[in-house]
Amino acid sequence: VSHNYEQGQKLMQTREFTGQSAFFQTVLEIGRRYKILNPERMRDSYGKLMYFLQDSRKPEVRELLEFDAVARVRSVYDVLSKSSKGL
Repeated sequence: VSHNYEQGQKLMQTREFTGQSAFFQTVLEIGRRYKILNPERMRDSYGKLMYFLQDSRKPEVRELLEFDAVARVRSVYDVLSKSSKGL
């Protein structure tokens, strides 16, 4: 979305965010994981991200987005536990 201005404008006009739900969830998860691994960084931005995620849980926002922006943070244990040779 951010690399194509026209596509971003179309998304804002149509407000059909469900097609981009996996993208938004992945980007937000990456931000949360980065903060977990680097606690000394993103001090101000992480707080804003948490407020954003809290607000995204409100019923009126979830109705607008038509998906849940909060996804579980995947860990190494989660990935290995799903693999037959992982654990």
